[in-house]
Amino acid sequence: MDKKEKPQKPMYKKWWFWLIALCVLGAVGNGLSGGNSSDPAGSPPSVSASSPPAESPPENSGTPSSPAESDPPAGTGNILLDSEFIVRDVTNGTGTEVIGQCAYIEISAEHMKNLSSDSLVEFAEARVKDSGYNWVSIVTDGGNGIIFPGSDIIAPVYGRLSEKDKDLEESIGFLLLSNGSYTYSES
Repeated sequence: MDKKEKPQKPMYKKWWFWLIALCVLGAVGNGLSGGNSSDPAGSPPSVSASSPPAESPPENSGTPSSPAESDPPAGTGNILLDSEFIVRDVTNGTGTEVIGQCAYIEISAEHMKNLSSDSLVEFAEARVKDSGYNWVSIVTDGGNGIIFPGSDIIAPVYGRLSEKDKDLEESIGFLLLSNGSYTYSES
């Protein structure tokens, strides 16, 4: 008797496909709902098409166990890399169990407004990519910022971030990494 191989289910019949679709629909719905931003700077980062960084960014050595281990040498010239990298535990909804870690840096709204695509790419490559964090955020003193959900550097989100967890409360726009540079579009 020949054993027949079980045919694979189509992608749309897999549970993870619907989870991703639901997340995308939720993000789009949140973006379409509008709302006013209370960020005093009131503007997204000024990223546009530009050439990739001249030098290769430093390699990421994995998930750091403390902020001190992940800090690059001071004075890189990139405000994002020179800022303190803070790592925190992420807990479940009841706060009883650690389910991962997140990381963030804090910069001024003025620095965010003048942020270059090259600086953002360099930060994403050095601190976010393959880091294993649930999310990495760049938080401004006005409360808005950029979040890399799932430590994905391809499509970070610009929006209002929560004070406590530095996670996304309201989407304002999206960034997209293409050809070594980020471009911004509003929700």
